[in-house]
Amino acid sequence: MDADGRIILWNEGARRIYGHSPAEIVGREASSTLFTEEDIAAGKPSEIIATALHTRKWEGSLSQVRHNGKHFPARLVITPKLDSAGHVSGYLIISRDITEEVQLAEELKATRHYTQTLEEKFQGLLEAAPDAIVIVDQNGVILLANAQTGSIFGYDRNSLSGRPVEALIPERFRQIHPNHRHKFISEPQLRPMGIGLDLYGLRADGSEFPVEISLSPLQTEEGLLTIAAIRDITRRQRAEKKFRGLLESAPDAMVVVDKLGIINLINSQAEKLFGYDRSEIVGHPVEELVPKRFRRKHVRHREDYYLNHPVRPMGDGLALFGRRKNGSEFPIEISLSPLEAEDGLLVSAAIRDITERKRVETDIQKLNQDLKQHTAQLETANKELESFSYSVSHDLRAPLRSIDGFSQILLEDYGELLPGEARTHLERVRGAAQHMAELIDDLLNLAKVTRTPLQTKLINLSEIAEATAKALREADPAREVRLIITPDLMVNGDANLLRIVLENLLSNAWKYTSKKGEAVVEFGQQPGSRERIFFVRDNGVGFDMAYVNKLFGVFQRLHSVSEFPGTGVGLAIVHRIIKIHGGNIWAEAEEGKGATFYFTL
Repeated sequence: MDADGRIILWNEGARRIYGHSPAEIVGREASSTLFTEEDIAAGKPSEIIATALHTRKWEGSLSQVRHNGKHFPARLVITPKLDSAGHVSGYLIISRDITEEVQLAEELKATRHYTQTLEEKFQGLLEAAPDAIVIVDQNGVILLANAQTGSIFGYDRNSLSGRPVEALIPERFRQIHPNHRHKFISEPQLRPMGIGLDLYGLRADGSEFPVEISLSPLQTEEGLLTIAAIRDITRRQRAEKKFRGLLESAPDAMVVVDKLGIINLINSQAEKLFGYDRSEIVGHPVEELVPKRFRRKHVRHREDYYLNHPVRPMGDGLALFGRRKNGSEFPIEISLSPLEAEDGLLVSAAIRDITERKRVETDIQKLNQDLKQHTAQLETANKELESFSYSVSHDLRAPLRSIDGFSQILLEDYGELLPGEARTHLERVRGAAQHMAELIDDLLNLAKVTRTPLQTKLINLSEIAEATAKALREADPAREVRLIITPDLMVNGDANLLRIVLENLLSNAWKYTSKKGEAVVEFGQQPGSRERIFFVRDNGVGFDMAYVNKLFGVFQRLHSVSEFPGTGVGLAIVHRIIKIHGGNIWAEAEEGKGATFYFTL
């Protein structure tokens, strides 16, 4: 504008604000364009120019008129331009449309009034709530917050009014949060806390913390509002972290369920057992882990449990089954424990797969059935053996005694009348009868060993060996045999049966060293072995190790009767007694250099 008040320059910004083109406005008086008729009548143009000349600048808000005749508020700055002589050569006028600012100020004023009205309505209710409560309008502007909100977020609660709700949200979530907010407004419905989302709040100091949020729509005359209840779950998450550590360290599958039967937590063992990833099953009803045929009953059992919620240990006799993700079922044991939490009672279930145990139990039952059958068969066999033993003892011995007795009478009464060959035949008859009697006795002893129950006690094997050696010397005093017996070898066993073992082994050693000039028989314990191993060693005729497997069979002999007498039953008896004691027996030998029999108990 020049010194006479006519417009000499009109830029593009002025054209956009006022709607006049430069051709229309340049040369016109500025007052008729920049001032309303009311301001001109009030003398405002002269007043503003005088102020600008005096203070070198005027700044203020005026009502302006557009080309279409509509009024609008504008912010004007008028600065006089001076020439080199200090005289006014013109004025620079800067105009800015402040329509939106004025509208915002009016809305803010209305909002403050509305907030005051809301506060009067809900103040008592909000302050009584244990959680932070924030009421937000459809544009995401905070209208009201309670004292708990200030405490949790670190703000003065009054300073939150009028601010966008995104101020309480971490920076990394602010871009997507308006989309979630608009979606909720388009489909408003109650959203309870703890639906599985990981949510975070932002404090005034910039620190973040985990939260749970429930949203409730509230329809008012001014439009839809959203009530957000916000809970700081920092302490709970710390406790859950510790609890998760305990769950993961548990050897069994662990499932934590709330009162509605919704799975809250599971451990890795539960993932392996049921075949689910925890993201697939957490938040789902626990009945998904139960076979379909039991689900209806399980809901009732679960509801009944919550009435008293006792601790229920594993193995209370119920036949329970689990259902894997692939639909397969398996037997389980479950122990239940109640857990008091902030949100109410939870139930911790420890679940153990007992498939292998059931298989073993089935095998044991089958073994028991087989054992009963074998026991019955054994009892039958024992009865038959007793009957056979009776027959052998009475029915066979009697004729043998008669044969031996009458042969002896013939030899004694008519021996001088008989030719030498006849006497030899009678002697052979008597020898055969006596050998048969010995064989019958050995067979009876073998049968007796099989039927005799063990009567174990602490015994001294060395004393038994000494007594046996003494009897051998007395029976054959002419023999020169060096007997070596290690003293005080103590064991737990059946004294009568172990006496039979040592009598057979020492008698065999005595017998098979009969052709040795300097015979040596030794009984002792093998030194340096982890297991106690006893032995009977001699330096007699020995035997070929190729036939060692025949030693402990009935009627098995490695030497002829004419060379060394015997029935071939003694070592079979020894073998059976050692086995009855839970031990083993074996032999080592070399022809012409002797043999050693080892045994354990």
